[in-house]
Amino acid sequence: MSGFSTFVLRLKGFILTFFSVFSFLAGPFFPALPAFVPKPEEPVINEKPMMAVIENGATDYVIVVADNAAATVIKAAEMLSNYIDRMTGIAVPTVSASDYTTGKKIVVSSTAADLDFIDGNPAALDAALGKEGFIIRTHEGNIYIIGGSRGVLYGTYGFLEKFAGCRWYAKTCVVVPQTAKFEVPVDINVQEVPLIGYRETDWLSPADPEYCVANRINGNRRYIAPEMGGNEGYTEGFCHTFAQRLPKEKYWDTDREIYAISNVDGQRTAEQLCLTNPRTVELMCKEIDRIMADHPDANLISLTQNDGGVYCVCPACKALDDAEGSHAGTMISFVNAVADYTKDKYPNLMLDTFAYYYTRTPPKTVKPRDNVIVRLCSYECCYAHAINDPGCPRNVEFANDLKKWASISKNLSVWDYTTNYSHLNGPFPNFGVLQANMQYFAENHAVGVYEEGNYYAYESNSEFADLRSYLLARLMWDPYLDYDKELNGFLKAYYGDGWQYIREYIDITTKKTGNDGLHTSIGSEMDDRAVLNLKPNEIDYVNSLWVKAKEKAQSDYYLTNVRRSELSWRYWKANNRFSEYSIAGNPLGWYDENKKLYADFQEFGVKRIREARLMSDNPQLWQIPRLWIP
Repeated sequence: MSGFSTFVLRLKGFILTFFSVFSFLAGPFFPALPAFVPKPEEPVINEKPMMAVIENGATDYVIVVADNAAATVIKAAEMLSNYIDRMTGIAVPTVSASDYTTGKKIVVSSTAADLDFIDGNPAALDAALGKEGFIIRTHEGNIYIIGGSRGVLYGTYGFLEKFAGCRWYAKTCVVVPQTAKFEVPVDINVQEVPLIGYRETDWLSPADPEYCVANRINGNRRYIAPEMGGNEGYTEGFCHTFAQRLPKEKYWDTDREIYAISNVDGQRTAEQLCLTNPRTVELMCKEIDRIMADHPDANLISLTQNDGGVYCVCPACKALDDAEGSHAGTMISFVNAVADYTKDKYPNLMLDTFAYYYTRTPPKTVKPRDNVIVRLCSYECCYAHAINDPGCPRNVEFANDLKKWASISKNLSVWDYTTNYSHLNGPFPNFGVLQANMQYFAENHAVGVYEEGNYYAYESNSEFADLRSYLLARLMWDPYLDYDKELNGFLKAYYGDGWQYIREYIDITTKKTGNDGLHTSIGSEMDDRAVLNLKPNEIDYVNSLWVKAKEKAQSDYYLTNVRRSELSWRYWKANNRFSEYSIAGNPLGWYDENKKLYADFQEFGVKRIREARLMSDNPQLWQIPRLWIP
């Protein structure tokens, strides 16, 4: 380490120690916050007329499916019967339409033609529902769950959710109420069609296919079997695919001119493509032909720039980008040329490209073809404020770009970010903006949303990975849902009786992030006051919330979840030398607290501190945790 680097580390240590002393000394001079008193829940009074599906250990109902029912319909009927059995101990039998004679029925179907009591054109209703929409209706004591090929499953899980109280909060947290009597309203009339067509996130629980179907995630970052509705998504590559499509190993010696002249050093490089070269277009079209031959049902292929800041500055590329006022000029022109080739040859195929980093600004005159999807990435945004917050300069610029892209592109998609890649285990208090952002995406006609999260969560799972996954999944389906109800429902099921204290922690940290003109990013440091701007007495108060949450945890499951989420709070304190990690405030014990934090990281399988950096096997525990890396 250089002398200057050593000086900087010592200076930072001195500053942290100074604030630790200040924290220790100044705490009592700040007024105490009021004690938190959980608001009692109001009793739910259901005044609607009800009808019993299960009563007195028996049922008068059968589940009816068509004789030639699709695999998703059969699976939906199976899941419906299974969950009713798990709730009540009574399984509702399933029969084919030809075997049904009389009595009460639950019709599970993929066509509105089986809504045998309505007037109108069933085909028109099927078209309106599409692949994913669904209807839940009751009529004369019968129940109807109708949906598209995937929607029939969504409708079945929706029925269990809305009328049986089942929830799929996380892979490890599935709520199936136990009851001897299962009854539903006599006048159910539900119809849902998603506003956002492609819905994906890579947090932890979406690795489970049933979780995805129950919460209506449809991307193909994991495998969902055809009978569970299958996936929507990308064929042979999800992002940064230029290197994969036209690899250096194959073309550098024979077609070097397809690669960029670098803006960095003016040399030919395979880090990016030359997008104005006709040969690049020709070879990319051949690659599309190859992919379609291997995957004839493919309907979405990514043509996206390689990561990093290199782009082509050959005379033709530079002239086009200069004329369009954006490097998206060459990008969209290139993808349009490939789209013109594929439009008639592969009429169901969409080509996806990025508006990311240097291509984020929309071009002046070039417009994406109708078979092109533009995936706009919120990489530079502030995540403490809503994207449409006029008081946040970073987000104002991005919101303007989003509106411009929406005005010129028929198919706008959004790649959003929901984690801090520099501190995967630290607080990322963005719960106050998730719903506002999703509504803004929907209102600007986003056809798809990908919420990138901590995709390392399997080895850095602390804070609120499952909560954030659940809320994002629900919001992608319905941006206008009751956010507080969804949030509180998760907390109750996941953390037990101490959930109110964790809710208050979320509310406090949300309020105390990005205030006083500060802004966060996906790389904010833990000592950045934009992340958490807390006074010493507020830190003490938050400490008490975690103590109470642990005291109220009535089982090992709840206590484990509370302790796991508390790791992020402890990580923040340790990086700032606050509270028990303060050298001045706890001179004889702060090192032991670091040891405890490291031990708990090991207990909970936390191996990674930041993106692409595993934690050291033998960290120097006298250092702050962000330095526990090799």
